[in-house]
Amino acid sequence: MRIKSKWLTRLGCILMAVVLMTTTFALPASAASYSTGKYTVSHSKGVNVRKGAGTSYAVQGAAEKGVSFDVTKVSGEWGYTKSIKTTSGKKSGWVSLNYCKKAPNTKITFSSVSAPNNGNVVLGKGYHLSGKIASSGSNISSIQGQVFNSSSKQVMSKSVSVNTSSYNLKDSAIDNALTFGTLSTGSYTLKYTVKTKDGTSATKSLSFKVSKPADTATPKPTNITLTSADKNIKAKIDTLSNLLDGEYFTANGKSCGNSCCDQCYNANVIQSNWFRNMFGGVSVTQFPESYGYGSDANGYFCNAYSCVGFAHFAEWYIFKTSNKSKVSVKNIGTYSFNSSNINKYAKIGDILRLDNRHSVIYISSNANGILVLDCNYVKKSMVAEHQISYSEYSKATISRATNRS
Repeated sequence: MRIKSKWLTRLGCILMAVVLMTTTFALPASAASYSTGKYTVSHSKGVNVRKGAGTSYAVQGAAEKGVSFDVTKVSGEWGYTKSIKTTSGKKSGWVSLNYCKKAPNTKITFSSVSAPNNGNVVLGKGYHLSGKIASSGSNISSIQGQVFNSSSKQVMSKSVSVNTSSYNLKDSAIDNALTFGTLSTGSYTLKYTVKTKDGTSATKSLSFKVSKPADTATPKPTNITLTSADKNIKAKIDTLSNLLDGEYFTANGKSCGNSCCDQCYNANVIQSNWFRNMFGGVSVTQFPESYGYGSDANGYFCNAYSCVGFAHFAEWYIFKTSNKSKVSVKNIGTYSFNSSNINKYAKIGDILRLDNRHSVIYISSNANGILVLDCNYVKKSMVAEHQISYSEYSKATISRATNRS
């Protein structure tokens, strides 16, 4: 009996070892502490969605890696979601959060971001974007600005890839590309789509209208009676306007979304075939330097871009005596931009630098503003003859050709 008892004891131990080796035990719950919020499935094989908080509950579907969902209740390692995309369609249920990654608490904000000119765009005028887009928690990775017409058709778009916590819209690549004043009259929507590096996204839509100017009448000179010399200057401005109004002062003759690039660099423009065919050969060293508002390194002297580059060419064209002529200018002064000062100090053919931001060839004035020939007022380096209101700028620096009679 003792031998049999010992044999049975040994047999029991062997059987117990076999049981221990062949039995699968449930792993203890993760020590991680979970909370409600947005999660993304991170396991390569996905995760099951169950009817209850535990593996004993039936599986309703499987969510693949990369699927995002919102957790509204937590029980241990299990999170409840009202809606998650599964291979069986959208389901509600419980998901093991051990196989998921919680999204960081990233927040995208739009600070002082508004529609161009508070929603009232005038045809033919240029407007800047305003405000700042910022992100806390994860840097911004991309921003897209889109313009849609009343039929929801996209008519303008610009995307930028960045790695920054904030993005100022004014004078940005998006600002340069979206030229609202060139749109046809009608109703539009400006939409921003922002994405961060952690996958967070946000949009903002703004409505605006494009309308015709209230007063489209061409202003007549009110400050002086045109002398014979003034009439000759006006004739040359008219010729230049007839040749280039509505055209692009760029090397390839096409629209340009940037204000300082190789295409709108006037040293390149004057070497282009279209320019040489129209105006002949010329060097930028023959163009004037407009004193008092910049340095050559900033592109404000004879080797200039966009509005400044065109104004220097136009001044040369108006006051040259031949294609070999060198035209210089002198600084008349800087004055408050109003009817009284313009009538007193400006003369037809002068270069006006407005608020150190925009250069024009002055033609005439009235009580509301001045008539000018310029480039890039409506952006994209387009040449136009149009009126500028006194309310648009505060200062005007006047430069005048030294050989003006």
